[in-house]
Amino acid sequence: MSRCVNIDWLEVYCREPQPLTPDYFRGEGFEVSVRDYGSPQYRQMFTLQDKQGHGILEVRRDPYSLKSQGGIFPVGACHLRLTNRQCYIKHPIAWLLDFIAAHNYEIVSTSRLDLCLDFAHFDCNQNPARFLRDYFANQYAKINQAKFQAHGTDAWEIKTFNSVKWGSEFSKITTKLYNKSMELQRDGHDKPWIRATWKLADLPEDKDIWRIEFSMKSECKSLVRATEIDEVDIDTGELRTTIGDHRIDISLWNLLDKNDQVALFFCLLDHYFDFRYVEYQDNGRPRRKDRCRRVPLFRLNAIEQGYTFKRLDVQPMPGRREKMMMKYLKEIAADRETWGRDAEIAANNLRDVFIARYMFAKTERPMEEIYLNPDKQPQVIVKHDLMTDEQFEEFKKFRSQEYEKAITNFIKKSPEYWRIRQRVTEQLRHDELWKDLPF
Repeated sequence: MSRCVNIDWLEVYCREPQPLTPDYFRGEGFEVSVRDYGSPQYRQMFTLQDKQGHGILEVRRDPYSLKSQGGIFPVGACHLRLTNRQCYIKHPIAWLLDFIAAHNYEIVSTSRLDLCLDFAHFDCNQNPARFLRDYFANQYAKINQAKFQAHGTDAWEIKTFNSVKWGSEFSKITTKLYNKSMELQRDGHDKPWIRATWKLADLPEDKDIWRIEFSMKSECKSLVRATEIDEVDIDTGELRTTIGDHRIDISLWNLLDKNDQVALFFCLLDHYFDFRYVEYQDNGRPRRKDRCRRVPLFRLNAIEQGYTFKRLDVQPMPGRREKMMMKYLKEIAADRETWGRDAEIAANNLRDVFIARYMFAKTERPMEEIYLNPDKQPQVIVKHDLMTDEQFEEFKKFRSQEYEKAITNFIKKSPEYWRIRQRVTEQLRHDELWKDLPF
């Protein structure tokens, strides 16, 4: 099947070595188009142009809100964004990294990266417009990203959908499927450089070209290729299955090659473009979505098949329920007069479990945090084969026992555990000393 993967948006958050103003870049030989007004975050915004007058890079600098004044940005903070035309050159990431190095910028993080795939129809020969009609007719169900927004037309004969976006505004990754040909046909929206990539990829000129697009925010940092490796445990002699070290960090240096961009795209496709047939059990109740058959939209070639990635789950974060529970347990432990000493001990023990579970979780990430931090290695989640109901119940029981054992061992090794235990022991000793006094 003819198709092509491209970068459609690339924006990085950097720090300037010194004020790099429009006059500086004019002195470097660039044509500069300055916007009369800045942006909500920056006082200055301008676009660098090539000799033909085409925009190549957008610069936003001089933030309003500085940390030294109680704000959020450090001095020298700025954002650099490739123009859409520049995203479709042969090596856009290499060009941007060369530009950053030439002018001594310091990369802090990748603010946004969009990867897209353009195609005329799915590998199963199904038309995307028909696929969306069947999806909204509840023939298919989507795994992950339950929230969506749809655009289309409601005709008397049939409803036509031309654009759907899955994921909320707070999602680290959002997914879109839309008719790109229809978008380019709108007045002022034609982009010849995109049509040129279609021609190079041998996409048909007489059919509508559709696009699947994944937009990644700065919070999305890394994924891995979950390759299972069988090893023999030296101590026990048992055969165990481990995960191979095939981590791919979503940093610009790891996406220089086109194959790596294709790999990352199909990693996201495997996880976020997962549709299942709506199936029912013998009793008429809907079957769990993850146990339904997958809709075979794409047949991957050898290169694409070799890059089957799995999603990483970062350190679990306490939710609203857990925070309320922690606060309530703290109140119980502090109010011995009402609850008694046994309740205090029980509350502190249960708080230890929460602390062990969430003590390393961070609720906030500073804006200037380094994009790729090798000290923070997320966990790996591997997709297993579908299980029967009986197998699933046994699996839950086994995992529950293993989880409790791991938590117990972790708590006993935790400095927080020993600190609380020492405090409780001292309190008990204090009570023993005072209970026999005559007053």
